[in-house]
Amino acid sequence: MDIHCFRANHLSGDAVGNNSAAVRLDGVLEHPEDIWASRIINYTLGYNGIEASINNALGPDTQLGPYQDRLATLLGDQSSDMTLGFTRVPKLPVPEVPFGTLLALLSMTFALVSYAGFKHFRKIVL
Repeated sequence: MDIHCFRANHLSGDAVGNNSAAVRLDGVLEHPEDIWASRIINYTLGYNGIEASINNALGPDTQLGPYQDRLATLLGDQSSDMTLGFTRVPKLPVPEVPFGTLLALLSMTFALVSYAGFKHFRKIVL
């Protein structure tokens, strides 16, 4: 996603404009949950922009950025832009294994490891 900003000022420090707190995609059919920007692809700073603040645009809008624990970027006055990328980390289901099955698997695994490591077969029941 490309974002271009313009602010007709020539300020410096914390007063510079073109501040983005976070960028979220809504309404993506394959992803019912919101997708937040996760990568900076490219950027151009404006007048007196603070480069270290660019990563503040990533993640959810409630997450403080790495630059001075701020929520937003300070990309500078006049013209600035940034290109952001989005990735969704899938939530993988964790399979449930009954406790008895888990114990049996551990017992068999230990027996096989013992058999491969020693001359005599040893089976330990847990």
